[in-house]
Amino acid sequence: MKKINISLWTCILIGLIMLFTSMVVSGKIIFLLHPRMVIMVEAAIVALILLLIYDLFYKQKRVRHKRDSKLSMGIFFIPLLSGFIFLNNFDLSGIMYNKPIEEHDHVHVHVHGDYEDQFLDVYNRIHHDKEVVGTNLEVNGAIIKNSKGEYFITKIIMACCAADSQVIGLKCYTEGIEDYLGKICKVKGDIRLVSGEMVLYISKIEKDDEIKNLYIYR
Repeated sequence: MKKINISLWTCILIGLIMLFTSMVVSGKIIFLLHPRMVIMVEAAIVALILLLIYDLFYKQKRVRHKRDSKLSMGIFFIPLLSGFIFLNNFDLSGIMYNKPIEEHDHVHVHVHGDYEDQFLDVYNRIHHDKEVVGTNLEVNGAIIKNSKGEYFITKIIMACCAADSQVIGLKCYTEGIEDYLGKICKVKGDIRLVSGEMVLYISKIEKDDEIKNLYIYR
């Protein structure tokens, strides 16, 4: 039986296949890519498997270079390590702290079909329809505080990938809201006009660990 030599490049291919497959199987890939793009990752996994087969069974029949650059190949382990750290330590609300809460004038999004979301509907109505004052709402999102010390219940809009995502939020208020900072919550309340701004006055708030995704896909 012919001996199979495992090279550094072979290890990189195996690592990439394991990383991408873990992201798809766990469902965490949709925190980085729009669900419509996941099929591209699945195609990449197939391509990597074919490359691995070629590397193990065909490439080794050909003459190899006398000296491989281990440093240049080793650089690939940096994104691999980062990917596995992401899988094990993912914090959805933490992502929101790395992006500013967008002003409504900078967000022009309408979502239809499979990706409709009540939060976005409420968000648009609050900024365009003054008659929403007094409306009772029930929404979920992450409680975030901006640089001015104002609290918002927030979600993330994604068009393609995490790089183009935007954080949108409804300004909210309730006693003890600071205890829920950075937590994913379900809230109930009513809209009030305060100093010319629409504010969601929360009557009931509770943490909800069952909510795993705060993205709105467009």
